[in-house]
Amino acid sequence: QAEHDELMGSCRIIVCPQGWGEQSFRHWDAWKSGKPVLTDSACDSVEMIPGIRLRRGVHYLVYDDPSEIPDIVNDWTRPGRRDDLEQIALEGQKAALSYDPRAWILRFFETLQKRIAPPRP
Repeated sequence: QAEHDELMGSCRIIVCPQGWGEQSFRHWDAWKSGKPVLTDSACDSVEMIPGIRLRRGVHYLVYDDPSEIPDIVNDWTRPGRRDDLEQIALEGQKAALSYDPRAWILRFFETLQKRIAPPRP
């Protein structure tokens, strides 16, 4: 884990493509690291963190075709874009850290219980 965290920490932008292992935590780990995330455009149509609407250009960067990745990375790592890139990284990290899976599961089951439980006299 320490090696993984060190590698993530050394990145300027973390690329998280869609693909095998959709149930993996690669996007989540990338956002939690505090580094900017570059992902494919399909990410915009998926609820990556339950209950939180992540938006391109606010929480992450987007590519439409993998061939665009080098140009996007070059553009966003220019000195003049540093503040914008850091803001995107910060917003992604805040969103990932704000999610409380235990509270989310409890809220889900409480709502379900209210829908199926008979009314008490």
